[in-house]
Amino acid sequence: TLSWSGDAKASIVVKETKSSQGNGLSIQDWLDDPTASNLALLGTPDVEERNDGLFHCRQPSIDFLGLALQPIFVNKIDR
Repeated sequence: TLSWSGDAKASIVVKETKSSQGNGLSIQDWLDDPTASNLALLGTPDVEERNDGLFHCRQPSIDFLGLALQPIFVNKIDR
């Protein structure tokens, strides 16, 4: 097992989300709704939520020293 530890920051552009009443949601409403925000915040649709609130986020495989490796990032969303 190879493990790397580090820190990263990212920014995203979020399209305005419409509520059922047709008006735009606030950023707080969007963040509070995992269905609306998790995909954008986690960066991949291949996500498994763990029992401890963290997420395993599988990334596309990469070639490394003749091996095909699939990175799995462990992410936490701090709402």
